[in-house]
Amino acid sequence: MSGAFALLLRDSVTPFAFTLCTLSLSGALVAIPLLGELGYLLRADPSSEWIGAQPATARELRSARALHLLITLAVLTILPLLPVAALAPPAMGLVERLLLLGSGLSLSATLGALLLLIQALLGGRAEAIFVTLQTVIVAGVVLGMILGLQHVSAVADVASFDFDSSLALFPPAWYASIVGESATLWLSPTLGLLALLLLLSLPRPFVRTRAARRNILERVLTPARSLAARLWLARDERGPFDLVYDAVPREREIVLRSYPMLGIPLAFLLAASLGEESAEQGALMALLLFTPGVYLPILLSQMPASDSHEARWILDGAPIAEGAWKNGAIKALAVRFLLPLYLALAVLAWQAVGLGFTLRIAIPGALLSLLVLRRVYPVCVPDAPLSIAPDQLRSNLDWGGSLMGWAFGLTIAAVLANQYLTSMGAVVLILCLLGLEWSGGRALRRSLG
Repeated sequence: MSGAFALLLRDSVTPFAFTLCTLSLSGALVAIPLLGELGYLLRADPSSEWIGAQPATARELRSARALHLLITLAVLTILPLLPVAALAPPAMGLVERLLLLGSGLSLSATLGALLLLIQALLGGRAEAIFVTLQTVIVAGVVLGMILGLQHVSAVADVASFDFDSSLALFPPAWYASIVGESATLWLSPTLGLLALLLLLSLPRPFVRTRAARRNILERVLTPARSLAARLWLARDERGPFDLVYDAVPREREIVLRSYPMLGIPLAFLLAASLGEESAEQGALMALLLFTPGVYLPILLSQMPASDSHEARWILDGAPIAEGAWKNGAIKALAVRFLLPLYLALAVLAWQAVGLGFTLRIAIPGALLSLLVLRRVYPVCVPDAPLSIAPDQLRSNLDWGGSLMGWAFGLTIAAVLANQYLTSMGAVVLILCLLGLEWSGGRALRRSLG
């Protein structure tokens, strides 16, 4: 992706603009895993008690952890920037290409230092900040890929960094300043050195534990939860339903690794809202309302992760059949995750294309995503919920091929629904999808007991 981005830019921008755009992409690509799954390496240390008993000083421990982080950041940074440096504009010589790589490393070190600083100051209270920030970054990367090239012209002719320009308010421009006609050679190395000093001086954050509290979303979903318990759940499914519904959203690692992927549909929604033709908006809205099932494996693959994984013996010893376990978990995910996602998408679609279109497309789309959830859950969830240490979780990517099939099928369904689905047809389709959900639950219980 970074190589293709460089090829599109190299012949139409100045060396400074090329460095600015590619460093912005590189910083975003590093920030996403650093805030997400790699962040666990910074937030927790399973071997802290063992290491604390070794003959090593606190300074040596901080230095070792900083070196570990720097090596990780270097790998994350250099790999996407190598093709960028190789495909840089011909006006950039070898020295400038090496300076681009160095500035990328300096930017990544700053991101790592800021993450550690935020966690050291806020501890366990920073989850909402991380989730929101990562969601914004994901949405920004996707939106940049969709619309970014249309706006490159705004900086295409900028030859160098200027402290008096509006670019001075854009942090990646500080690191790109090392390249250009009147390059500022001291700014990027200075920021990188400050980040290194911060990494060496900060202790590992202490994550504070807090009592569980009901947030606003849980209060809003209380009627839906009660209705599901009364009309949808079998008696032996209520325990698994309650566990997944209450515990999964409070698992820090699951939230940080999966919630930000909502930035992808949000980016497309924003792109649709910027469109001018209503027909194109309707087509994109139909696609968004029919394809959230494609993102479900991202959440499902994280389901077994838990900081309390050593308590899995309670799950293993529970007198509940596997079919009831999976049915309860699937229904909990539908109420706790799919329902609020579709409510948010429906409100945004209502504002963009109208209420009639939203009702005709959103309800069948939600039921179709529920069927996808039921089909991909056994494939993507390798173990019982909340039963594996986060750093031991491994995603089985064998489901990638089937996921592409689902993505293709849902896209075709969205196109057909947008073109041909009438209000009466939507009612018939809703009844058919409800019947398929009911029969799917019964089939799962028969196959697994």
